[in-house]
Amino acid sequence: MRTQIRVMAWMTVVSVVMACGDDDGDGARDASAGTDAPLVACTSDEACDDGLYCTGAARCRPSDEAADARGCVHDPAPCPGPCDELERRCGDEECPDADGDGYRDARCGGDDCDDSRADVNPGAVEVCDPEHVDEDCDPSTIAGAEGDVDMDGFVSTRCCNTQATGALRCGLDCDDARADVHPGALDICNGRDDDCDGVIDEDPNRTFYEDVDGDSYGVESNVLVACSAPPGYAVMPGDCNDMDRHIHPAATEICDGVDNNCSGTIDDAPSGCACLDASSIACGSTSNVGACRIGSQSCVSGVWQPCVGAQGPEPERCSGQDDDCDGLVDDEDPDVAAGDATRTGARRYYRDADGDGHGDPTMSQLRCAPLAGWVLLGDDCDDSNPAVSPSNSESSFPCDGIDNDCDGRIDEASSTTRSCYRDADGDGYGVTADVVVTTACACPAGRVTNPGDCVDNTSTWSASIHPGATTYRSHAHCNGGMPCTRTNGRDGCVHPLTGSCSNPASFDWDCDGQATPQPPLVCPATLCRGRRGPTTTHPATSATDPNTACGTQVGFSGCTFSCVAEPTDPDRLPCR
Repeated sequence: MRTQIRVMAWMTVVSVVMACGDDDGDGARDASAGTDAPLVACTSDEACDDGLYCTGAARCRPSDEAADARGCVHDPAPCPGPCDELERRCGDEECPDADGDGYRDARCGGDDCDDSRADVNPGAVEVCDPEHVDEDCDPSTIAGAEGDVDMDGFVSTRCCNTQATGALRCGLDCDDARADVHPGALDICNGRDDDCDGVIDEDPNRTFYEDVDGDSYGVESNVLVACSAPPGYAVMPGDCNDMDRHIHPAATEICDGVDNNCSGTIDDAPSGCACLDASSIACGSTSNVGACRIGSQSCVSGVWQPCVGAQGPEPERCSGQDDDCDGLVDDEDPDVAAGDATRTGARRYYRDADGDGHGDPTMSQLRCAPLAGWVLLGDDCDDSNPAVSPSNSESSFPCDGIDNDCDGRIDEASSTTRSCYRDADGDGYGVTADVVVTTACACPAGRVTNPGDCVDNTSTWSASIHPGATTYRSHAHCNGGMPCTRTNGRDGCVHPLTGSCSNPASFDWDCDGQATPQPPLVCPATLCRGRRGPTTTHPATSATDPNTACGTQVGFSGCTFSCVAEPTDPDRLPCR
């Protein structure tokens, strides 16, 4: 009974569709049935959709020969046998759930995109798997919580999902172990690609101060925000005299009438310029951060002695320690001037975008340690092509039109052997017997790689004779030759080779060894004329034919002419 109800419902749906004017059976509504509005050509698949399952999906393909008046065609019906339109599935039985996961097969109207796997269905949780399986049958999802380990709201680039087109849709987080690394993050000075765009340290966040006297302390009136201190700039501020390297915040105040330590007070030693014997005070550096050390100053006979054990900040070097006492080790890497490279111990690295071990000479930075994607060799002439670098050989990439070894020459080491045939008439085909073998990437001038030309000279018609040529071209009488007048008054043709006025019965135009017969002569528009009496005159020879009556037909060089009279000629009368 249930099957009967479904079949009756389906017949009702079909009847409604047919009643809507699809009289021609092609799925298009008849524009003349009940309306004068013309059919509108489809522009999308949605415009063709009839909402029915059993008829197959509708597509907009105006160029398809099977398309209806609107340009719509239907895909093959989804069911080879009975089809249930009400439940949108095939057959009389229930749509199967082969894997037993509680979801029916999508191929018969269900929503399980893989009915052979119980772990794949709309209720499953999308996971980050190396096979890129669409576990939840939703290509828009990529992974669950395991795809965002650092919980920064971005899925790892290692997690992908296969789309309906076969392409992969992957996450965007290039470092899922750091919550501060993801698209849109500030790319601060840390030697990492914080915003996952392939470039490091794009948003400098360190302030440097102009240091003219080189005492490692700069003035706050002239600052620079960068990731490393360029020459003439220091990490520490507070210099009150940038023209004297002995005056800076870490200097020892002495009784000389000068504010040596930039405290704002002259001769402000802890006990004034006189001191208590055997007393001591801290001096030199203001901290014990990194390589900096606070020293000690003793009082002898009322005079402060030189500071002992003090170590102030120095320019950062590749020493494995914090030389400039800013809390960071070996951080003065990028963009160090070439003159400072030897002093700091940094090495210059070049961007290697194509991974061939050779970097772009125009993109470099000085660093204490290697960085992924950067190499020490900066001699790549094309960093976007791994087939181009000084390590490559031209012979490994024969005749590709590229300077593979970056020596400024292209294809100079080609070992490819090619045969070049003489082509005197420039038709692209050469004489097989006249060949030159070369290893060059191109044939010399006047030679080509296509053999087989049977006529190769500088005559008018030589370039028209070669393999693949069209036989007997253009002119009705001459079939490709130049027309001429023969001595007997008839039209003839200039022979393509001899130059004589003839009409050859056949000729080998395409060099296949077989002469092609001349096609039948095309009759001209001029008609022969009848004189008084039972004679006619030939239009070319003026010869008369006493046996041809006016109104009959005569033959001439394979053509048949109707004989008619010219009323304007008093010697000729119309045929009656």
